[in-house]
Amino acid sequence: GGGVGFFFITAGAARGGGGGGGGPPGPARRRSPDRGGQGVARTDGRLREVVRGTAGQAVVEFALVLPVVVLLVLGIVEFGRVYGDFTILQAAAREAVRVAATGGDDAAVVERARQAAPGLDPAALTVEIERDAGERLVTVRLSYPVAVLKGAMARLLGSELVLRTSAVMAYDVGD
Repeated sequence: GGGVGFFFITAGAARGGGGGGGGPPGPARRRSPDRGGQGVARTDGRLREVVRGTAGQAVVEFALVLPVVVLLVLGIVEFGRVYGDFTILQAAAREAVRVAATGGDDAAVVERARQAAPGLDPAALTVEIERDAGERLVTVRLSYPVAVLKGAMARLLGSELVLRTSAVMAYDVGD
């Protein structure tokens, strides 16, 4: 199999004393064979400089990539949090419309919506109830503001998102 050989030209090789032109290697220069048979020319200390330069390159690349990765992870976490709140809101709408469809008054519907939304601020939860006697349907609409970003970024980007959902259920009009 063919390997890859690396040649580091040193100052001695550039002046002709290092064996770059086919002559014997100079005293400060050694050749160590690699798997490809080409050999790696090294000078004492030069290999350490190359390794140090590679480590420095890795640090720079890490510094460039880290903010992107952090923002990506924070975005995923924030999306999950907002999606969780939306799921809670949907469940609360279903619970509230069930109360409305079984004959509960508006106060009972609002109370059930707030009870069925653990983790959400009950004061910020908006409940709208619409009864359509002609079609025998009741609709409960819920809305809830969610702060998406926090701190200084929130002030710059305007970070409030309003989650909205509704549930519809048929009800039986009493005789």
